[in-house]
Amino acid sequence: MKIMAGVKEKANLSFAHIAKEDLLSLLGGVLYFIQLWNYAHTTLSRLDESAYIYKGYLFATGQYQPFDPGIWTNKAPFAFLIPGYIQAWFGPGLRPARYFAVLAGIFILLGTWLTARRLGGKKTGAIAIWIFVLSPALIKLYSPAISQGLIALMLTWVLAFSLGGDRPLWQLMLSAALAGLMILTRQNMVAVLPLLILYIFWQYGLRAGLWSFFSGLIVVALGHLLWWPDIMQLWLPWLPSKLYALSLSFFEASSVSSSETSSLESFGNTISLSLPSMTSRILSLFRTYRFHVITFTGILSTLFLWKNSSQNKKKIRDIVFLATLFLVLLLMHTWASLGQNYCVYCFSSYFGFYGISGILLVVLYLSEWKKEVPKYLYPFLIVLILVITTGIGYSAFEDMGDSLLNIQVPRIKDGHIISGYTTLENIVQNKFSFSVKLTKQYTAATMGLGVGAIFLSVVLTLKHTLLRKQNFNFGYLLFVSFFLFSFIASPIIAGNERKADYNGNIISAYEEAGEYLGEYIPAESTVYWDGGSSLLPLLYIPGGVNIYLPQLNARNNYRLGGDSKTLYDKGYWNETLENQWKSEAEYIVVNNYFYTSEWDTFLDPSDFDEFPSSTTLYDNRSDFYLRVFRRK
Repeated sequence: MKIMAGVKEKANLSFAHIAKEDLLSLLGGVLYFIQLWNYAHTTLSRLDESAYIYKGYLFATGQYQPFDPGIWTNKAPFAFLIPGYIQAWFGPGLRPARYFAVLAGIFILLGTWLTARRLGGKKTGAIAIWIFVLSPALIKLYSPAISQGLIALMLTWVLAFSLGGDRPLWQLMLSAALAGLMILTRQNMVAVLPLLILYIFWQYGLRAGLWSFFSGLIVVALGHLLWWPDIMQLWLPWLPSKLYALSLSFFEASSVSSSETSSLESFGNTISLSLPSMTSRILSLFRTYRFHVITFTGILSTLFLWKNSSQNKKKIRDIVFLATLFLVLLLMHTWASLGQNYCVYCFSSYFGFYGISGILLVVLYLSEWKKEVPKYLYPFLIVLILVITTGIGYSAFEDMGDSLLNIQVPRIKDGHIISGYTTLENIVQNKFSFSVKLTKQYTAATMGLGVGAIFLSVVLTLKHTLLRKQNFNFGYLLFVSFFLFSFIASPIIAGNERKADYNGNIISAYEEAGEYLGEYIPAESTVYWDGGSSLLPLLYIPGGVNIYLPQLNARNNYRLGGDSKTLYDKGYWNETLENQWKSEAEYIVVNNYFYTSEWDTFLDPSDFDEFPSSTTLYDNRSDFYLRVFRRK
């Protein structure tokens, strides 16, 4: 009996030791799922999600093929085909797409946890889980059915099957094949496969490297052969302008979707918009840091606390690979967003593609941080932290600007405090005559600077009081404290990004809007759409309808001038096509929010019948509902 009792006691102790860390991971996983599920039901569906789902459904059901005339295949085919087959198998609509995104999000977390736990232990796995839990902007990014979630899922398991130096050959080959599939899903991830192959050669040797190389190459080659030569159009924008023009002519001549050679002039011009200012680029940079503050602060700390260690060569190779992968992908996406004029504010969402590599880099290298920073770097570190906190504050002016300006402060006259209170906005504007926007920006930036100064003061005070006996290096203490502070601050400074976009259930709202359209629009009708950037409500119409394919990208592919046939073949449209479609469509669907005097004139009651308006709002605006018009 004593022996049995001893065994039982040891078992209980062992279970308690294991459970303490893994239960923390489990708790984090539950909280992550709750957030993911909530965002899946409250995040508005925008253009990208609509295009992936609708185009994918058309591809998966065989109505069209990637790169067919009229349908703009601006991303690699599997970005559309994967969500498309989900629609084909489980029914068209937002619900199966979002639930698949939730499933992908779960496997992203699971794969990251398994990898971190295997390579760094239970505590490391738990830290990885809680980086996700306390990063609501990242969870929200993975809740819709967009390609960030797909790519993150693939990258997670590419790393799970390759890191560690102890993976069997079949896992390395599978990792390379997945990296090849990533290229066929989003061409912006092209760097992953060559970096992975180099790492495998370095970590596992020649034989494993060659097998992995051929595994990845076969996947990429088969994909390009399947959609040759049209798929090469995806790579044209990466070429210099002169080579781009020559290549465009070649592929236009050899394309299976167009037998005519088209000049660049045939594509017309994009809609003229003012170029993003340097201020916008700085704002986007710090918004991205704010939304993903734990990972970026961890990366920053890793760079400054990096130490050369040869004790575990396999681990060092893992770290070097992850650091190189993250840095290369970060630079590529920085150039594509902040360095270009197309989508400056996409920088924060681009993080969703490669953020997993950064998270793993941080958690796996935590135990390797050196515990001292040279004293000559102290002034630079202090300035760096103040710049970061000031930038974070500045980037949050839209979220908290009104609250800051409404703070009640004592009235001041001639340098003296007088009776009564006024708002901070009145004081700043009376003193400096700034616009409301500038007042918000400067106030938010000043608050960020103040938070940084308070943080530095607290760290310095702790070093010379409570932590005096430990004799911590100030630079090391600064980074560790800043990293821990980022965990606390992350869900707070995410601001509006952590909030639900929609007050109700957006999935149900789309289903109700689709049911409304199905009530008045018969199957196989031709529909002109001006109901918003997402065409998904049309997918719910039983039997389907005929749409004008270039509208799947809203106005992003709208051109001024150009040859209409050439534009349509490549998935673009212009005013000529717009007027043609309006004049021939059997039904016109307009969102009341976009209903202008021009529409009122065009949709004359003598030419069109209007059905009762939808009562469903799929945005938080009172006038965001659909109106259906039928040509007489």
